Amino acid sequence: MPRIVYDPKTKVAILAAAKGKKMAEAHEAARAAGYKGGVQSLYIMLRSSGVKWRKRRKTAATQEPLALSNGSGLVEIQRAIEVVVQARVRAAIALAIEKLQSIS
Repeated sequence: MPRIVYDPKTKVAILAAAKGKKMAEAHEAARAAGYKGGVQSLYIMLRSSGVKWRKRRKTAATQEPLALSNGSGLVEIQRAIEVVVQARVRAAIALAIEKLQSIS
């Protein structure tokens, strides 16, 4: 497919239409502004123009680790674990007592 060169006025209109939107929405808006290419080439155009079109969400791999310096988060986690463990132990002991009582 031959490369399409847009005049500066059209290119500014395309970039303005696509700015701040998700790629699918940006592609539709750019098409309405006179863009003739696909999503991938629009992506390349946006990246090369320096337009801040959309920030990516932080994933677990890119997020900063939780600050555990004060230890307050660990105390809450330990309490939650203790509650769960105590409930399971009580249930197991109650079951054992019932079985021993049924045997005698």
